[in-house]
Amino acid sequence: MATFSIVDYVIFSLVLAFSAFIGLFHACTGGRQKTTKEFLVADKKMRFIPVGLSLLASFMSAIALLGTSAEIYSFGTMFWMIGISYFIMTPISAHLFLPVFYRLSVTSVYEYLQLRFSLAARLIGCLAYIAYMIMYMAVVMYAPALALNAVTGLNIWASVLSVGVICTFYTSLGGMKAVIWTDVFQTFIMFAGLLAIIIQGSIAMGGFGEIWRINEEGGRVQFFNFDPDPTVRHTFWSLSIGGAITWLGNYGCNQLSVQRYLSCPTERDAKLALYLNMPLLLCIVSLIILCGMVIFAAFAGCDPIKLGLVARADQLLAYYVIEEFAFLPGVAGLFVAAIFSGSLSTLSSGLNCLAAVTLADIVRPVIKDLSDHRAAMVVKIIACSYGGITIGMAFAASGMAQFYPWP
Repeated sequence: MATFSIVDYVIFSLVLAFSAFIGLFHACTGGRQKTTKEFLVADKKMRFIPVGLSLLASFMSAIALLGTSAEIYSFGTMFWMIGISYFIMTPISAHLFLPVFYRLSVTSVYEYLQLRFSLAARLIGCLAYIAYMIMYMAVVMYAPALALNAVTGLNIWASVLSVGVICTFYTSLGGMKAVIWTDVFQTFIMFAGLLAIIIQGSIAMGGFGEIWRINEEGGRVQFFNFDPDPTVRHTFWSLSIGGAITWLGNYGCNQLSVQRYLSCPTERDAKLALYLNMPLLLCIVSLIILCGMVIFAAFAGCDPIKLGLVARADQLLAYYVIEEFAFLPGVAGLFVAAIFSGSLSTLSSGLNCLAAVTLADIVRPVIKDLSDHRAAMVVKIIACSYGGITIGMAFAASGMAQFYPWP
């Protein structure tokens, strides 16, 4: 089995180093993150293009990149219909949810729960979100490292520690500006990695038409299943209506999204960011699906899972890149950089948001006379602490995997 080359390691390292540089740059420029407004909402000076790209990166984790391609390989293109849900979700989020949070100018979305219901509702929502995000970020950090280790030989804990430490570093120093601009950079890396797979895969297979033909013959090309049976894996109804409800939770009232809306100077900019995110989201999901079709065509008739070459479907995309592109030094490094860019963007967003809700919902109600200067220092410490906790939870996830191995 082919493994990482020196060129691959250099490309991967450069992506991590540049992300760290962005954080350091924003820690030393502007207001130098000395206020909570700058650290948490970038002084409300971010325009809609970087915010729209950041929204995309925040919810496009490494799990989504590896898992969606595995879904297409195993079950076909029906999942593509989830794109319809974006056209339902976006206007509802932009015109129903976004204006409420933007006009209230809340730091934490859970402040709304106190205004609407009670302090108890606010605290319950806040604590539940913190617990959920810590576990989610640990999985986002550990799962791709585990999948890539099995295929590339990339050390699991070297991956987890490097991603976790660098992400915590630039998030704690650079605040929301660093998070958004690294998201922009990492989004381009993800697009580049996916396009490289599709283009080179098409060349190797004699054109994408041949890839499509093999997928059709293998029963993988399927659309518009209107079966109302809820037990069917994917149908038009579950993906369009169910997908819209799922994405509404992400873009309508999730702290990750709301904090980005609040970083825009006007409500109009926030809405434009959301509308920019819609075609970008459809585009990147389409690219991931096309990657799934590429690996199905490449392995038609010789399933690596049945042959015992990989253990799970989420390792297939990495296996394909390492094996098929071994003659092109750097492609594997670009691919791994793209996968971990998904992790970095999700982790940095999560750390910044956890710091925001902890400060707004827990620290400030207890320490009422906390000055903004001290609050800015406290929120940096909080973000750094959550980074350490997440790395620790990733270690815990590895222990759980030994007792409950993934199928």
